[in-house]
Amino acid sequence: MNRALTPLLKKPNVCFEFDLITEPKESEEPCSWGMKYQSAIGFGKAIFIEELDEKRKAMDIIMAQYTDQQFEFAEDKVKGTAVFKVEIGSMTGRPNPDDVAKAKAFARKVLA
Repeated sequence: MNRALTPLLKKPNVCFEFDLITEPKESEEPCSWGMKYQSAIGFGKAIFIEELDEKRKAMDIIMAQYTDQQFEFAEDKVKGTAVFKVEIGSMTGRPNPDDVAKAKAFARKVLA
């Protein structure tokens, strides 16, 4: 395994954060602008995936975020790629106060 990953192997605790539906909230006053958002933050453990078919499946999921195109990953490339999943220990979400209903739907989707 790559030496750069050694710290994660020794201490697999991770934190992640992501945002959805961001757009500026305009105002007449420049210091009164804001942002509409939904966010989630979580904590968990990184678990490295070693089985080649599981790695391919994970790589397919990642690529599907960017394209509908299907790919065949060469075995040497799969073996040379570090793939891990995050086993979530806890997660919280923060809705934009302007759209609580969307934020609740977002949280249900993330936790599904």
